[in-house]
Amino acid sequence: MDHLTLELTNLGLSEKEATVYLALLELSPAAVQDVALKAGVNRTTTYLLVDTLMKRGIVSVTTHGKKQLFVAEPPERLLTVLRLQRRELEEKERELMAAIPLLNAIYNAKNEKPQIRYFEGAEGVRTVRDLLAEETGECVQIVPMDSSEATPTIVDGRADYFDGLRADGVSFRTLVVMESPDPDRVPRLPNAQMRVISAKEFPVHAEMTVRGSTVLLFSYKSNLLSVVVKSEEFAETLRALFNLAWKGTADVPTLVT
Repeated sequence: MDHLTLELTNLGLSEKEATVYLALLELSPAAVQDVALKAGVNRTTTYLLVDTLMKRGIVSVTTHGKKQLFVAEPPERLLTVLRLQRRELEEKERELMAAIPLLNAIYNAKNEKPQIRYFEGAEGVRTVRDLLAEETGECVQIVPMDSSEATPTIVDGRADYFDGLRADGVSFRTLVVMESPDPDRVPRLPNAQMRVISAKEFPVHAEMTVRGSTVLLFSYKSNLLSVVVKSEEFAETLRALFNLAWKGTADVPTLVT
């Protein structure tokens, strides 16, 4: 019986509706008090449930003398429940399709505001790298190499990440900040121009990468925190600041890979 109750609830009946219908299948025709006793549901609730089942078309009413009795319709009538659900679902789909243009207008208006997302740990690093890979155009970045190299989460998977960028033909311009500038320690990014500058002169502790309309920040000071800012305005501003810094380091040898 529990299995049958489950099957009926899968059709959209409530558990009590299913219990009352099954009781009626055994007792029909039956008075409400008999159905209530069989189903283990109080009499007042049984009246309400039977009324709902009648509206679904799977219970009907008859009379015997002055007594009102209820009858379960043949189980084949349960197909009407499915057909009704299908019609309701199709109607909801039509209503949703009609509302989508308005919903998109609201969504696009929201997208004009900067979107800021925070991630932590290794999974966060993988996620933000994937988000950056979805953008187009050149990557510009400032990387505190000592902090980056001392963070296993950043180093792990970096080779595969670079391979993916290389396959996609992504180009880079990178300012590498190091306590003791040493070009030989710098990982070779694909399609990159890199300049190594002194952390003593430019103390940078967070990594910044800009591509398309996405800004990616890694903070190394405490637990690795990744921040992604999706904003055309912010990305353009930080890209302009990077270009200013790039021009300001024109006298620094450029590594081309």
